[in-house]
Amino acid sequence: MKRWSTRTISIGLAAAFVSTATPALSQSDAAIIATRAFATIRAGDIRVDYRENTELNSRLAVEIEKAVTTQGFVLRERPTMLLDFRTTVRRADAGGLRLRFYGEGGNRVGLDDFRVGVDLPDPDRTTRTVHYEITMDLIDRAARQIVWTGKAAVAQQGAERFQITLGLARRLAGLIGQTTEDP
Repeated sequence: MKRWSTRTISIGLAAAFVSTATPALSQSDAAIIATRAFATIRAGDIRVDYRENTELNSRLAVEIEKAVTTQGFVLRERPTMLLDFRTTVRRADAGGLRLRFYGEGGNRVGLDDFRVGVDLPDPDRTTRTVHYEITMDLIDRAARQIVWTGKAAVAQQGAERFQITLGLARRLAGLIGQTTEDP
């Protein structure tokens, strides 16, 4: 009968733990996507627009335009349809500087001895969970109504915000005209 040493067992357990450890969630695994079509979408001319003039939105607009043109839409300056999008990128935890006050029993003169504790946010960006969200509305300009709406969101640690929101935007743009979930 073969005897196993404790070192062999511990190495085997460590290897098993490493191989079965949960990998970081990818955008496709954790994304929550909900879309709803209110009317039949006809392919036609479109313009992609955003509400907040940020570097992220201006970079995303170019990529969203590419995604909608592959679906048969034609980009025009004065289109019949407008694809309006909004992005939100925020830390899931409150972050910031928090002060904590706590006291210990009295001292010789009968006063409480209070101490101040300070909680500083973790400066390591790779460990912070960030919530990414993009919302799109397709507006029929002649009818003055939203004909399709969609929202995609994901929370991830240490990700690059443009790449994550780009992935969400492409997936959402690919669902224009479809209803995936009742919002």
